[in-house]
Amino acid sequence: MNLNEEQKKVEELNNKISELKHRCDEYQDVIKRMEERDQNLLEEIAKLEKVINQRDEESKAKKLCDTFATNDPVDDSGEEEGREEDIDDPQTGPSSDSPPRMQPFIASKGWFFKFQKRYGLKSVSVHGEAASADTAAAENCVKNDFKKIIAKGECLLSMFQHG
Repeated sequence: MNLNEEQKKVEELNNKISELKHRCDEYQDVIKRMEERDQNLLEEIAKLEKVINQRDEESKAKKLCDTFATNDPVDDSGEEEGREEDIDDPQTGPSSDSPPRMQPFIASKGWFFKFQKRYGLKSVSVHGEAASADTAAAENCVKNDFKKIIAKGECLLSMFQHG
């Protein structure tokens, strides 16, 4: 190998390294945008006093990340990005001639723990009836159904007393 060939190889490798750094920055930007949007959603859920479990949270985070990674219309910055690259397909190796592609986001328990820590989120253990209680339905039942139940109960009570 002569000096020119070696210089070309070094230049190609430097270009690939630059491209990988650029892709890494893009990936970090996608993760950051997803986490910020996810945090906003969690704050809205907290205002509604709804319970969300870890599995649901991880699923929502994955969907948000996929949306941001593919530049779908959900854009939190208000500006449209014009890239038409497919960044969902992972690349198999560094020696490929095609440009490197973004690895898909995996919402692991480790990510969830770090996400909680970064945004100061607390886990709350919910047991028994409180875990599945629908307060709106319970209030509706008290307002509407109790009257019917009491009326029906009085009817049954009078039937047993006279029968």
